[in-house]
Amino acid sequence: ALLIISTAMVSGTTPIQYTVERYRAKGWMSTFAVYVAEFSEVIGILVFSLVFAIANNGESFASIELGSVYWLIIQIITGVLAGFLFTLFIGGSDNKEKLLVALLGIIVFSSGIAYYLRLSPLLITFFVGLVLANVSVFAERLRTRLETVEKPFFIVIFFFAGMQLVPSLTWWSFLLIPLYALLRWSGKWLGGEIAFRYAERGEHVVRGVGSALISQGGLAVAMVL
Repeated sequence: ALLIISTAMVSGTTPIQYTVERYRAKGWMSTFAVYVAEFSEVIGILVFSLVFAIANNGESFASIELGSVYWLIIQIITGVLAGFLFTLFIGGSDNKEKLLVALLGIIVFSSGIAYYLRLSPLLITFFVGLVLANVSVFAERLRTRLETVEKPFFIVIFFFAGMQLVPSLTWWSFLLIPLYALLRWSGKWLGGEIAFRYAERGEHVVRGVGSALISQGGLAVAMVL
């Protein structure tokens, strides 16, 4: 249930940014929609990580039996430590190729730790990025380098998503697809209406923000995989 909730929560930023660029939209609401979508991704990752924390409930770490809350804390600590480790590793190097290789290496390293401990690789790498964005002097350059490989990574994710589709599923299971889409759209629309009703009225407050967040991106696909 938490997996379905976490995937339904997240909204893709790329479709919103494409629409803004396509129609040359300007104004506060265009930026606000992107910020809300990014925030939904953060909340979705946190909820998704609870799946791993609950699954590890009662498991032992260093011969100590830990509950779900402790496993959630371990995921956060692992990501923060990996972020600082990477910051120290790159030091003052300004070589573009080295930065990209080192960044991909720390992502693989962090994901390896996550899979070994049966934790969420998304939450751990999220905190790696969070630390880098606030500590590393090359944060902006790293982000620029990652953007060059973003689309190829998405292609790989969608490729594996297609391979996971099993046509032998029972016919009624496909009815869950439009039901999921309907419930998700209803939740987004209702959330936007509630926010519009209780927000302080002003020139920046408009109706229909929830419908603008209906699109999903690669993060939801990555969660399912």
